[in-house]
Amino acid sequence: MRRTVLIGVSALVIALAAFTATSSATQPTRQADCRQSLVIVLFWPKGHRAIGSIGFPAHPRPHVEVYKYGKQGYPPKNFLVFASANGHVTFSKACKFASGPGPSGAITRKATAHKARAFSCRVPSGGVERTKPIKGGIQFDLGAPRAHVLSAKLLSHGSTLDFSHAWCNVGSPPS
Repeated sequence: MRRTVLIGVSALVIALAAFTATSSATQPTRQADCRQSLVIVLFWPKGHRAIGSIGFPAHPRPHVEVYKYGKQGYPPKNFLVFASANGHVTFSKACKFASGPGPSGAITRKATAHKARAFSCRVPSGGVERTKPIKGGIQFDLGAPRAHVLSAKLLSHGSTLDFSHAWCNVGSPPS
């Protein structure tokens, strides 16, 4: 009897491990309020090499990184969100998961970035950061209901980021 129970428990543990590995690779839509009125969004459509001047290791996949705005660069304490084309998403503890409507509506005064850029963006009242799986990658959105600030489609090839000139200023990424 004890052996049967042990075999059953072992099978359950293996099944749960397989489920956890699958669910983390295909995360559901996640939305959080990172409680910031101004953020820096780093867009890396082809990933990047190590950037020693700011302590970034190499990251070869297309991704976005979001930081609290600050004049001291990109210290870990300012980190808010990371989203990669392979589906990996991380929100900092500063962000509180939120339900309800997220960024919606057209992006006003829209422009599209195809190469690495740094964006300083205002976040509208009630604004959230949202990630959701899309075919071949992940989408990252910033904004509030009826105030869509930016939207990045992160794919293994051909990543783009649409942004609003009304909400964001664009500059060169760290090098």
